[in-house]
Amino acid sequence: MIAVSIVLFWCLTALVIIQIPYVVAFLQQLRQTRAASALPSPDLPKATIILCLRGADPFLPDCLKRLLSQDYPNYQLHIVVDNPDDPAWSVVNQIVTNQTDLPVKVSSLHVRHATCSLKCSALLQAISELEPDCEVVALADADTLAHPTWLRELIIPLQDPQVGATTGCRWYLPADVQWGSLTRYLWNTSVVVCMHKDSIPWGGSLAVRTEVLQQSGVLAQWQQALVEDATLDRVLKSQGLQIRVVLSVLMANRESCKLSSFLRWLQRQMVFVRLYHRSWTESFIYNSIVFGLLVLVYGTLLVAVSTQQWQAVLWLGAALAINFTVSLVQLWQIHRELSNELQRRGEPVTAFSAVAIIKLLVMLPLSQILCNLVLMSALLVRRIEWRGITYEINAAQQIQLVQYNPYRLLEHPVNSTVSL
Repeated sequence: MIAVSIVLFWCLTALVIIQIPYVVAFLQQLRQTRAASALPSPDLPKATIILCLRGADPFLPDCLKRLLSQDYPNYQLHIVVDNPDDPAWSVVNQIVTNQTDLPVKVSSLHVRHATCSLKCSALLQAISELEPDCEVVALADADTLAHPTWLRELIIPLQDPQVGATTGCRWYLPADVQWGSLTRYLWNTSVVVCMHKDSIPWGGSLAVRTEVLQQSGVLAQWQQALVEDATLDRVLKSQGLQIRVVLSVLMANRESCKLSSFLRWLQRQMVFVRLYHRSWTESFIYNSIVFGLLVLVYGTLLVAVSTQQWQAVLWLGAALAINFTVSLVQLWQIHRELSNELQRRGEPVTAFSAVAIIKLLVMLPLSQILCNLVLMSALLVRRIEWRGITYEINAAQQIQLVQYNPYRLLEHPVNSTVSL
């Protein structure tokens, strides 16, 4: 038992130590990007922001106002709403009606391809209607709360011909102490590091040169895909183009969610990665090893305690203590740096309450097992539901929209912060 405990101690500790350089690189890049964002901007190309809507998200009014107020010399906003009766229309009309300074186009989705998601259909429609002189397309989601220089910072790196796309990342800041909101926050802390390490694009804050969209074949891929961002990653890599992660365009998300809602959402995200992203196999193997080790450590610890083998208990307890401590330090460092970035932009960052801190400490070790279980369950998923629409998955490029239905209003009140 002691020998097994020592082996488990070193295996788990080694996996924890392996993560440290990636976290350090992430934090260093964040500081460098923050400094670079303050430099003068070169001549900027004409851009179009595309926003695809289905349902009225909690922060959609703020999202629209911010997209309409970008510090960018020449851009327009194109909004595609899923259905003429969609609840998003009332929000869009209220915000956009009196807009006169910026060209804004609002349209309903006309063609819903049965072989891809509604979002991909909406993107294909918007891109087909781009003006001839549009050089860059930027994508945003309804939870994208862009600061004034968001578009500028996202597009500047595209001046490098080796960069085909740029992307930001999403930073969840719990607005409450629900278990789901706090677990999502913990999960996202490690995910932002992985997104930086593997250059994983996020469709809620993404910019692509128009010529890349038109010449790379990605539009044909989107017509048979569930998501645009992970699909874009594969196509650009095959073209020898980079995806640049721009950490200064970090987007804070303050929506709330229940634990059950978060787990369903997380499984869908993992299915997207499984289908389209090149790092799936590496990520799956690594997380499976971490999950297996944690299960072995906890299981062996229970046996050691029940049989009163206290030396084994010390080794196993030390392994878990190191894992917990390193994770906590990394969490604090990432939270501090990202909070500084938000505060630099004038966005509020509320300190965690005592109840939230206690819940975070409880969920920190448990979330590792829970999220890895969801990751592995993604292997078995052949059908997903996304905003009330069911899709069957036969292969990455064999997607079937089962049946279309207009979006139905949820039970959340209009001023709710609960995720759709």
